[in-house]
Amino acid sequence: MVLDVIEVVLTDGEYKVKVILAPELNSLIQTCQLQAGSHIVITSAHVHFDETDIDSGKTVIVKGLTVTGYGTLPGDKDLSRLQWADDCSPHEQTCLPLTSSRGYHVSVWSTMEMCGDCWKMEATLSGLPEGVEAKDIYGIKDLARSWGSVRASNPALLVRVQVKSRMIHYAKPSKNDKWPFQAHLLVADKTGACTAVLWNAMCPQLYHSIKEGTVLFLRKFTTKKSFNVPRIKPALKNTQLFDIDLNINSHHPETEVKVIHESRLPDGIELPNRLYNFVNRRQVWCLPDNHICDIAGMVTYVGRYEREHINSRKFLLQ
Repeated sequence: MVLDVIEVVLTDGEYKVKVILAPELNSLIQTCQLQAGSHIVITSAHVHFDETDIDSGKTVIVKGLTVTGYGTLPGDKDLSRLQWADDCSPHEQTCLPLTSSRGYHVSVWSTMEMCGDCWKMEATLSGLPEGVEAKDIYGIKDLARSWGSVRASNPALLVRVQVKSRMIHYAKPSKNDKWPFQAHLLVADKTGACTAVLWNAMCPQLYHSIKEGTVLFLRKFTTKKSFNVPRIKPALKNTQLFDIDLNINSHHPETEVKVIHESRLPDGIELPNRLYNFVNRRQVWCLPDNHICDIAGMVTYVGRYEREHINSRKFLLQ
């Protein structure tokens, strides 16, 4: 049986502590009886020490509580001013889980919604690394056909992201992976297209920064035959899709990834435009004249046909 471990930050208005709810209290969260801003009285709790990890410190487990009311939750700035209690361990004051080897928290309501500042990191836009010129850039077609002969030279790629898939969270209770994530990208250059896969720690580092249309410089990656991921493989106009995966890892080897500014692309490099350029209603008003874009929306009203009489005795349908 797998139970969720829910962490709660408690405060008396001056100090704060981080505690864990006993599994039998999880229903209070799931039914919204216990929520941010609740006033509670703790009726039962105990302190747990992990004897296998000297640096972990103590963990307070709340086994019984009573909700006495609800109040207005202070703003983020006011909450950040609250000091941690004197006996809080350094680990308790971080954004890491108290009793897990994971490097992140998951939302109470969705296992696909990650919490924490590490998921909001923005990569710095830059140019090509020093010493790399246009002639040093390989094509996807070259890699697909002769990877065995060029892999030792750590070939460099310059590609544009065409499709960005939803991140996959494959955590299992029996495994202690710190970052059990992967995300598939469809990338392309003028020679063809293939799938690139962000693995593990690369997801919090890059996933938020990468958008459809982003230009990436890749080096020190590995390749293998592609998995069947049809959901990110739409028909590409005049572009050949190669059946390989570019594996982007944080180790063995550590892939070199840079987000390249469009204006700093070297001369002679041609990258295909992205497949779609979706904009929302707010962005439409800021677009220049004759800008080509795509819009997806729901039809909420359909007018009726009208005929207007014009001077040339013809009728115009609108």
